[in-house]
Amino acid sequence: MGDVSTENDLRIEGVIQGNIRTRKKVVIGETGQVIGDIEGAEVVILGEVVGKVIGSKTIVVGSKGLLHGTAITDDLHVEFGAEVDASIQKYSAITTEVPLELSSVTNKGTDEAKKIINPQDKELISTIAVLN
Repeated sequence: MGDVSTENDLRIEGVIQGNIRTRKKVVIGETGQVIGDIEGAEVVILGEVVGKVIGSKTIVVGSKGLLHGTAITDDLHVEFGAEVDASIQKYSAITTEVPLELSSVTNKGTDEAKKIINPQDKELISTIAVLN
């Protein structure tokens, strides 16, 4: 639980309940689950994300990826088999109108966020691998 902010690439292979922010690439691995907002240049979703995803360059949802929330980007790629239940907004239009702020489901209280996590996922250990 908690927010992650870095200047490096990130790969998530566990459960994160919080916001993620980087100026580089974020990869949510097949075993990764993020309940919160993500902001990065390139965001690749191979696992599950519940929240707002901001990709200043691109967002890719892989064939086993799940995105529930909002996607804000100018370049969205959704592979066959992916599940996307999200509103989609153009990044350049949003950034010229209003400054971007992350607001996560985690800010609504942990009870609501706990409902989203599968019971078997509670035993997973969250792992963040910082890639160079």
